[in-house]
Amino acid sequence: MSTARKTWTCEVPAMIERSQVAFRRDLPDLLQTHYRQWVAYHGDERIGFGRTQFELYELCLSRGLTDDEFVVRSVEPEMPDDIDLNELIDT
Repeated sequence: MSTARKTWTCEVPAMIERSQVAFRRDLPDLLQTHYRQWVAYHGDERIGFGRTQFELYELCLSRGLTDDEFVVRSVEPEMPDDIDLNELIDT
């Protein structure tokens, strides 16, 4: 029996990546103006804000976008990539 670990990789669609970059670029300002609202991005274009995630999915899909061409994110601070779990346990 092999003890080798399997690793899973997936390619993120280019438009999703561009949308995520735009969201992160704008996040500091969004936190000041639209905290806890939802926002949709299609690449560099901010599609709009909404009270619900569903509302923005409907908007993007009604514009003919497919689910690999946009992101809908909540305007909240992001968790850091390098979380030290020991620090969380000690608190």
